[in-house]
Amino acid sequence: MTTILWLPGWSFDYTIFSGIQNVFPSEVNHLHVNWQGLEEKEDVSNRVQAILNQADGDVFAVGWSLGAIAALEMALKAPLRVKGLALFSPTASFVKREHYECGWDRRVVRRMQKQLTKDKQKVLDDFAAHLLMPGEETIGSLNKAVSDDSVSSLAAGLDYLSETDLRSRITDLKLPIIIFHGIEDSICPQEASLFIEEQAGRNINRITLDDTGHIPFMAEKQSVERELAKFYKGLA
Repeated sequence: MTTILWLPGWSFDYTIFSGIQNVFPSEVNHLHVNWQGLEEKEDVSNRVQAILNQADGDVFAVGWSLGAIAALEMALKAPLRVKGLALFSPTASFVKREHYECGWDRRVVRRMQKQLTKDKQKVLDDFAAHLLMPGEETIGSLNKAVSDDSVSSLAAGLDYLSETDLRSRITDLKLPIIIFHGIEDSICPQEASLFIEEQAGRNINRITLDDTGHIPFMAEKQSVERELAKFYKGLA
């Protein structure tokens, strides 16, 4: 039996994916990872590994944003267990690095961590405001999927985002991957997934979506469902 593993983004829980879970056959098993209660950045990888250990059979992972990074890391660590990936708005490095401009300035992430201690809700609201394009505000129930998490846990998630760098390992990916990325994504620029495609080569099916921000599976739900179902069926 195949297990579908769902990995959400920073500050959200797995219910953010509720609109697309019916893409997969009814006989598959579903497991999800949530990021609430993180004590340190390593907990992200440890939780993914713990869920992977629970899964029966092959694993197909669906990751968004931070969850996409965690899915890539998992596939690199356990290539024999992971049969494929569906990645939304992925990046190999969330922050800018030498010779790599497809990310945030690390100082912005640090500023968010400091502001969390002063006004957590404002940080979450400001972050959510950048997730959607103008006109997308009515899609889905975004606020319902925001996790009720502690300041320290949210800060640990930001540590994972700022410290994880998979760039040099992307060429090791040999499994099939489908990527969905909004052209207007202001959180993870679409050039970040272009880097992944260029490094991983022919295993990547990368789909860019015009007039779409950071949550393509909500903004372009029908297109995503159609392409994801076709991709998954092709793995059988």
